[in-house]
Amino acid sequence: MVPDESSNLASNLFPEESEDTQTAIIKATFEALAKHGYADLTIKNINKEFAKSEGLIFHHYNNKDDILLDLFEYLLKYFKKSEFPIKGVSDPEDKIKVFLDRIIIDKGVMTNDDFEKVFIELRTQAAQDEEYRFYLKKTQNHLQSQISDVIREGIDTGTFREVNPEQVADFLICIMDGVMFDRVTTRKEQFIRDEIDNYIECHLLAERSSQ
Repeated sequence: MVPDESSNLASNLFPEESEDTQTAIIKATFEALAKHGYADLTIKNINKEFAKSEGLIFHHYNNKDDILLDLFEYLLKYFKKSEFPIKGVSDPEDKIKVFLDRIIIDKGVMTNDDFEKVFIELRTQAAQDEEYRFYLKKTQNHLQSQISDVIREGIDTGTFREVNPEQVADFLICIMDGVMFDRVTTRKEQFIRDEIDNYIECHLLAERSSQ
């Protein structure tokens, strides 16, 4: 999921110096989660990234899951404030491809993005926890809505053939999720960007579908 044009997804996620205590705690939790993962995340580890006392954390939160759910909500709000479709890109095909370029990095380029690590850690908890699942669904629904609107725009302008916008959006989200999960968990090189372009050209573009 790519909220802005930066290659580092977390670069604009938090203000450098936040006067809001809860935002500072959420930022510290983000950093601690990226370093330690969910299983080894503790309040003490969070406090190491927090400039104030551990007691202040407990003043606002009962446990790490309370903070992580606030972090999940914070990320969702960040997604919603981000700009998609892409500013300055008017063609629906280009909007989709530029967006995919921010997730699916080809030619063996690797990333070491804390944002991806944190998102995968939070997403994994959704398999067992309904509260995590709630925020994951909200995030996915927002992204599906944004992509579906671009697909629908492309159909209206004749750029894309008549497809189900929601189904295409779900397919692209599944691909992006899989790429992110594989990149974070295996750290292997990926070479699938051309195949995604083939999908767009063969199954989505109106010109190719009419041949």
